[in-house]
Amino acid sequence: MIIANGTIRFAAITPGGIDAATGHAIAAAAVWGNHVPCQWGYDRRDLTARDAQGNPVTSTRRWVLIEGDGEEAAERLRLYNTAGELLGEYSVVAIEHLAAVNQSRITI
Repeated sequence: MIIANGTIRFAAITPGGIDAATGHAIAAAAVWGNHVPCQWGYDRRDLTARDAQGNPVTSTRRWVLIEGDGEEAAERLRLYNTAGELLGEYSVVAIEHLAAVNQSRITI
């Protein structure tokens, strides 16, 4: 059982193709799934990081816990807080199934 402090939505990519009527290409698009309750936190947060131009940036690595084996996980996800505000859109770095508690840990 997780103590939810937010929700996530996984991206499902719809395939592109060719429009039969016009012959023009149809671009692939992301369709966002349902909200999944989650618990998230920081693995690492570096407030002293700098970008290529030397400007200060905040470098973070987060983790997300969800119930189940994480089958529905995609390459991208959106993280929301409990108020429903979007915290960001992230790429999935790794998914680890925690069999003892039937949860999945997603590193973003």
